[in-house]
Amino acid sequence: MVPAAAVSRLESEGPLPELVILGGRVLYRVMYTEESAPKGAIRFTDPTTVTQWERFIADLFATGEDITSYVEREVVADRG
Repeated sequence: MVPAAAVSRLESEGPLPELVILGGRVLYRVMYTEESAPKGAIRFTDPTTVTQWERFIADLFATGEDITSYVEREVVADRG
């Protein structure tokens, strides 16, 4: 779980894009309509672009908390 503060500081110019990276070789930026319906994706194959985004995502997730401990603390504890 990545804290909202870690993401919000990166979104000063708008929300971060929704990305899908396949095999470290292809990156897709998922696009949506104004009504939030999927409308396709933009494909990127430039190795530098893919590597930069892959590194960015890995660094962001490194700031996060393991989902198991988060769920045990925030979800399970609230039910108890």
